[in-house]
Amino acid sequence: MNILVTGSDGFLGSKLIELLMKNNNLVVGVDSCVKYGDTERVVNNNYIFIKQDVKNTKKLIEIMEKFRINIVVSTAAIVGGVKINNETPYDMMIENLKIDISVYDACLYIHQHHDFFNKLIMISSSAIFDNNENDNITNQYISDIKVPYYPYSMYKLTSEYMLRSLHNQYGLNYIILRPSNICGVGNFIPKKDNLLNHVIIDLIFKALYQQRNMKIIGDGKQQRQYTHVNDVCQAIYICITRPDILNIELNVSSSKIISISNILDIIWKKIYSEEINFDYRTIDNNVYDIKSRTLDTKKTEEILNYRCDISIDDIITEMIDWIKCISNNIERTQ
Repeated sequence: MNILVTGSDGFLGSKLIELLMKNNNLVVGVDSCVKYGDTERVVNNNYIFIKQDVKNTKKLIEIMEKFRINIVVSTAAIVGGVKINNETPYDMMIENLKIDISVYDACLYIHQHHDFFNKLIMISSSAIFDNNENDNITNQYISDIKVPYYPYSMYKLTSEYMLRSLHNQYGLNYIILRPSNICGVGNFIPKKDNLLNHVIIDLIFKALYQQRNMKIIGDGKQQRQYTHVNDVCQAIYICITRPDILNIELNVSSSKIISISNILDIIWKKIYSEEINFDYRTIDNNVYDIKSRTLDTKKTEEILNYRCDISIDDIITEMIDWIKCISNNIERTQ
């Protein structure tokens, strides 16, 4: 099987490629290298990396034709963390829509002119449910989702509508996956000004180096489901290898719901001990803050026959060890 992964240098994209290569697929990775630069990549006869902006639809089509791509996994995006959503929401939304439209147009061209293309897997986000607080969110058809108010969420929901419309009009097969708070050990060194985009990384770093001057955004009661990147990759892999899974939207998430303050408590006890007390101060400078979001994953588990079961405890343990190893490369926050 020949698979194209956009955003191949990103956190999810790079992890997915590692999994795909283990299963003897031909994998083509495409990335502009804007975010992480020319990172060190794994060398494998089954992997071809192409430095290319995916907004160049013509080049994308040429790549898909050259390698006879069967499946595209679209992970490329400017991730909508706290900083971007508060400071440059319009730029982020427009740039991301340009990325997705280019991928959709390229897939449509291949679908219409060749017989080797099977489906497009679009990585959306549980963030589209940011206006469904306190609801037990099922895998709703997109028309049933309340209009979100978070800029990144609105972009993702808009992109879902576009892809569904592409299927309805032209018959392009798709799968939409909505992961919740992907986390785990990355193939990158977090930058100081990006720490807030990675909640657990930010909290671990503050626990390690700001023991008596810790600040967290919000009141600490915000609840999320944190999902290990390996679980998300496995769900994507199942969708790639199962030809019967088509034209559907699926939530991909751990079932464990936990608050920010509880995560911080776990982090502190793992780094230090229960006997050492700690305090934190809350700051309310995030315009777009969601108090609670709970995804129902029963449908996903039934269809994929897979459950995201890597625990938050295991996630935090591996991330603490990783951040300790790379901490000398991160500028300490003040």
